Amino acid sequence: MSGAMQPVGGTGPVELNGTGMKVSRICVGTWSWGSRFVWGYGRSYGKTEVRAAYTEALRRGVNFFDTAELYGYGASEKLLGGCIKGAPEGAQPVVATKFSPLVHFGKGSVEKALRRSLWRLGVRTVHLYQVHQMDKMKKIPRWMDAMADLQQKGLIRAIGVSNYYPEHLEAACDALDKRGQKLASDQMHFSLLFRRHERNGLLRLCRERNIAFLAYMPLTWGLLAGKYGQNSLPHGLVRRLVVKRLLVERTAGLLRLMKDIAYAGKGRTVAQVALNWVIAKGAIPIVGVKTPNQAADDLGALEWSLSPAEVEELDAASDALGPEPLKTIWDS
Repeated sequence: MSGAMQPVGGTGPVELNGTGMKVSRICVGTWSWGSRFVWGYGRSYGKTEVRAAYTEALRRGVNFFDTAELYGYGASEKLLGGCIKGAPEGAQPVVATKFSPLVHFGKGSVEKALRRSLWRLGVRTVHLYQVHQMDKMKKIPRWMDAMADLQQKGLIRAIGVSNYYPEHLEAACDALDKRGQKLASDQMHFSLLFRRHERNGLLRLCRERNIAFLAYMPLTWGLLAGKYGQNSLPHGLVRRLVVKRLLVERTAGLLRLMKDIAYAGKGRTVAQVALNWVIAKGAIPIVGVKTPNQAADDLGALEWSLSPAEVEELDAASDALGPEPLKTIWDS
């Protein structure tokens, strides 16, 4: 067995640790907004489509949006800021962004990075500010001190991290405890094709500490949306190579089961199955949407839940692929 946690289920909003902020059980990821090299922004979709996707997400009850200073080299934050400015009256999106410790040096550089993000987003406060990558263990207290300072200044509402394994998460929590503050989230790669954090105890640790587990790449470059085949591969060299290899070597049986589960229910999609599996594990999937139709299809996952039996079937099909089928292709 994989050591899977008991499914949590439920699609209602959840509170970020000790903040009073409630977020939807699906987060819209905006890596593809403004990213020409990886995602092809400006070719098959652009500003009009992502703004319409944002509006559709709000209409479907999604209030949580994740970006980063590195996404499109700031273009993603600018696009999201434009969406926020032009949103319907009364909309109250929860905005998460990140800074990279690999391109900033010293404690003071964090506030400079945040203020640039605030300018691009057109907001005075970021709801969730995250350390984008793991640096060195000894530097964690420095970064957490910097984040705690920003929270005390009222520039951010909550503190998060990304790509922090259990030992790193514990160190971050210890550093914040000394400041009387809490860690709100950890953002990690997690999907039916990458379940390392179910096995290494990170998911369990987040649950025990009431830390939101934000799962990026829940659809694995779109492969787990069931829309690609040998003759219909995605654009972009990286995505194309990943999907082609996995299609050939690994995933046919799992995708068949996902299609069976989707087609058994009216209006369900394969992508919704993948997202609901992540939700059932107690995580919040971050799904990238580029168009209003894609937003409607993927965010429809909030309208239903997998049964415990379906979660077990998917676990077994995933286990049959062997440990970490993505290890040599994409690793967090």
